[in-house]
Amino acid sequence: MDIVVAYKEKNLYSISIQLILKLKKSNVTCKLVQVWTLLAECYLEAGETESAIKAYRHVIENLDPRHTGARLGLVNLLRRLGRNQEALKFLNPSNLVQKGVKPEISLTEQCDLIVQKREKSPLKSNHRSTVRSFASSDLRKTSVVGDIDSDECSVEKVCLDSDWLDASANLVSRDHVAYRLAYERCRMLDTPESVDSFLEEAWALLFSDVTRVCGPRFTQLALTLDSEQHRKLVIDRLASVAPALTDTLSNQIDAERSTTETNGVSSSDIWGLFLRVVDVLRARLPKSLPQLETATAWASLLPHVQGNDLRRLAASHLLISSSLIARHGTPAFLELRKIQKQWSEYNQYWNVMNLAITLSRDFKHCRFLDRLVTKDSLNLAIGTIASSDTLVRARLINMREKFPDDALLTLLLAVGFLSMSMQKHIGSRHLAVLQALFFNSAITHMAIHYYEKVLDMEPIGNNPEEKSLTNLYKEAAFNLALLYRTNGNPSMARHILQKYVVI
Repeated sequence: MDIVVAYKEKNLYSISIQLILKLKKSNVTCKLVQVWTLLAECYLEAGETESAIKAYRHVIENLDPRHTGARLGLVNLLRRLGRNQEALKFLNPSNLVQKGVKPEISLTEQCDLIVQKREKSPLKSNHRSTVRSFASSDLRKTSVVGDIDSDECSVEKVCLDSDWLDASANLVSRDHVAYRLAYERCRMLDTPESVDSFLEEAWALLFSDVTRVCGPRFTQLALTLDSEQHRKLVIDRLASVAPALTDTLSNQIDAERSTTETNGVSSSDIWGLFLRVVDVLRARLPKSLPQLETATAWASLLPHVQGNDLRRLAASHLLISSSLIARHGTPAFLELRKIQKQWSEYNQYWNVMNLAITLSRDFKHCRFLDRLVTKDSLNLAIGTIASSDTLVRARLINMREKFPDDALLTLLLAVGFLSMSMQKHIGSRHLAVLQALFFNSAITHMAIHYYEKVLDMEPIGNNPEEKSLTNLYKEAAFNLALLYRTNGNPSMARHILQKYVVI
């Protein structure tokens, strides 16, 4: 073999081929993969491409189907010859993955199910009953760390789910060969003509482990991302059952990938693939918004991202942006809370935080803001968002008494009451805003207009029970009657009360 390699290095390919053909006849060396791959390389250098293809195929089909070098060599050769479809067949890792793994459903179906699950999920009361796909043994090991908020006094308990998988046996990332082939297949499909196939393959490579770790009911993951404890469970589970990922991270994070040594994919490769997926989804907005939000949320769980501070920060920023665009404030708030100490001096941070709180559908921010107000009572941004009586509204009311014609002060006061209303039940938020507009800002004509608008609207809901929760006719009518009575129109006030309030 050394003599053959020496002739090959001297560009004497014909002599190298003759020597290898003699080795091929020996019973000892005819089954050595190195002999056949060296023969294919010599054929390729000599310009005998068809002979090289046959040598590579012999290795893959007869000697070692999992030989990455032979597969990639054959694929590169076929691509040079323009036989892309044939090359893609040899990059299909399905025949290398362990048997018994259930096929994943498509990217579109995954995201559609997640959106449906999020929209149908009742807030707060039933949230605890819908996130039961985690092992109770993992929860017992989890404790509340630092500033993590919980709506209950202790960490939310989650029961063992019967659908929990033996993920360590089925994860794609544990099979280095299949993982590498899937990555090379994604690279090959990354063309304008096959961008849809690229998106499907890249999604499966990046996130199939996440869905398997969370069990078949993976759509519940969209709900667990709203809870910091549940996010930590998924991250820990991924790291514990996927040592192949965490082991290679420390060795490859600062060095270029060496395929001959690791025979795998580096964390830089996976991060680059994720960014490419984000670029494709951004180009398809707004149609791809559910996919973009899901991709950024799931990427923050991957060990490849968690193991690097810069990537973790970048993934966090992408998650914040996509969540706010999708008008889901809670995931954005959870990420913003993590970077509060780092960015609290910038007004831009508090603007984004206020937007996330306004769009949130729960109350996770209340105690967080109360603690911040206690720690930094002079921070006007925190006080404005938290609607602190002593810090913001009292000052603004006093200033408005001194400058009654200043529209900016009226607007700021309205913003303060708007923030206060965000801490109320969702069904009464708009009523609190209307009350603030009149009773606290004295904009009478606007209050009358919007109260009448409430009386003209149909309550929201699909059945009488749901409509009863959003029916605010009596409250709006009572306040409107007070306005008419104050303005010297008692007959109109009586008419409103008789029509909407009196039973």
